[in-house]
Amino acid sequence: MPLTSAFSRTVGADSHETPIRHQSPRVSTVHIVWDWNGTLLDDLTQVVDAVNVTLGEIGEPSITIREYGAHYQRPVRRFYESLLGRVVPDDEWRLIDDVFHVAYRDLLPKMRLAPDAIEALDGVRRAGHTQSLLSMLWHDDLVTMVERFDIGSFMNRVEGLRGERGARKQVFLEGHLQALGDSVDVGGVLMIGDALDDVEAAVAVGTRCVLYDRGTFPQERIRATGVATASTLVGALEVGGAI
Repeated sequence: MPLTSAFSRTVGADSHETPIRHQSPRVSTVHIVWDWNGTLLDDLTQVVDAVNVTLGEIGEPSITIREYGAHYQRPVRRFYESLLGRVVPDDEWRLIDDVFHVAYRDLLPKMRLAPDAIEALDGVRRAGHTQSLLSMLWHDDLVTMVERFDIGSFMNRVEGLRGERGARKQVFLEGHLQALGDSVDVGGVLMIGDALDDVEAAVAVGTRCVLYDRGTFPQERIRATGVATASTLVGALEVGGAI
């Protein structure tokens, strides 16, 4: 299934009337799966700061947010290989991942939710839908942050990474949807994220997806795919037919 079939429409805070390039048949949304980093959580600056700490540890120069967005991909090891222009051996990859997460945790006090995150979460609840959170951040770190921002009551399930370091999201999305049970029809699930990995995972399991274009990826890189985008989280819900 091509990425464009995931649901292709674009709206944004600074858009007025944007044509629909291709749109899948309208499906009733019953459940939203939210991404965390770069979507509900506005942490792009801190992520790049942590990457730069990591690069310094292995003797490499710092990068900008734009450079980060140009190279970012999953598995995350491939991101570093793209950035460095070489293979990252196993021992160096373990060091990179460990240093990054220590640096990232040190920056947690500086992180905030996306500007309209609470409005979006409340809108889903008022619309009578259920919602959950799936992140590739380590599970214990994710739970700590959800508790800090006091948003756990919005979620039917909160799930972070418990498996392979920096893995792709597809397998975890499959398990996440299975854990939600038979009450959630995959065809009625809308995934909202900020990275191409979110789209690939959604397409693979048969859910729809809208990308938030104020997160990890540069807007031009997202919109070049033809996948539905929005410049606000509430806008993403509107594009996805959730509210």
